Amino acid sequence: MIYPWFKPDTARNNEIIEIKKMISQKNLTMGNKVNELEKRLQKILKINPKKIYIFSDFNPTNINNQKNINFIKSLNYNIKTFISDVHLGSGTFQEREWDKFISWLNGDVDYHKEWIPNPGYLVIAGDAVDGIDSYPGQEADLSITDVWEQYAELSKSVNKIPHEIQTVIMPGNHDAVRLMEPQLPLPDKVIKNFGDNLTFTANPVLLDLAGVKTMCYHGKSLDDLVSLRDLSYDNPMGMMKELLKRRHLAPIYGAKTPLAPEKQDYLLIHDIPDIFVTGHVHSFGVEKYNGVLMINPGTWQSQTDYQKMMGFQPDPCRAVAVNLQTFETQVLDFNF
Repeated sequence: MIYPWFKPDTARNNEIIEIKKMISQKNLTMGNKVNELEKRLQKILKINPKKIYIFSDFNPTNINNQKNINFIKSLNYNIKTFISDVHLGSGTFQEREWDKFISWLNGDVDYHKEWIPNPGYLVIAGDAVDGIDSYPGQEADLSITDVWEQYAELSKSVNKIPHEIQTVIMPGNHDAVRLMEPQLPLPDKVIKNFGDNLTFTANPVLLDLAGVKTMCYHGKSLDDLVSLRDLSYDNPMGMMKELLKRRHLAPIYGAKTPLAPEKQDYLLIHDIPDIFVTGHVHSFGVEKYNGVLMINPGTWQSQTDYQKMMGFQPDPCRAVAVNLQTFETQVLDFNF
């Protein structure tokens, strides 16, 4: 797994030292410690609110071995929004609904404004564009036949997202990266067109955003799991459960998921995440399993000819917002 670490500044380091001193003081009550901890974390975040800080030095929930502290993991960044499989450049890309989503992020659409992640995070879990040569005869299905032009159009809309929204983009099997997993981040030729509030990661990636462990995997291996009994594309939650049970993101070897011959297995699930996100299958789902919030946001592409032939109906133009304090979720449907 790859962690997007940011080098902390001196002021933040000094503040963390003071936090550790405060935690070790025996004369403070538990309530006073938590209140003081929240104040100091707020001070840290105000030093540079545009950075994603990762607090891995200590675990505030283990102060004096008290297990029942309702510690708020995120103080300034409260909302995290997930989308996947935008497929910009496809003839079936839902441009009107996508533009509505971008306008909503800017506060210009009167629809669940309390769930706008500003400040907060937006995660795009792969297949941001439709790509080229992803399957035979794809050219006939494209509205933009050059993959670099697809990314250029994507940058025009994504760059309209407010800078207070930290945006993460990972690749999928339609993106301009190698098909073998793990996949590398998008190339510099693409990244240079985007703003500095974007982070480009590999696939898969384990993100620690304001203390919430979020495992993102585009989901190519779901094509292998669908062949198992009682699993289907219209039930991504069932397949995601199987990945968690097996502690591996591609547990079937030699099938439809190409794997890179790396010295280390980057698809192992070493740490149990708080949130597990996939895409790929264009089916929507939200469910909790053994304390893990599982999400597949669906797609921004309507039914393709191939899907119609297979009798599959996708779930387009939805986003899932998560409150990082309560883990309450809100499904945002932009089909209006």
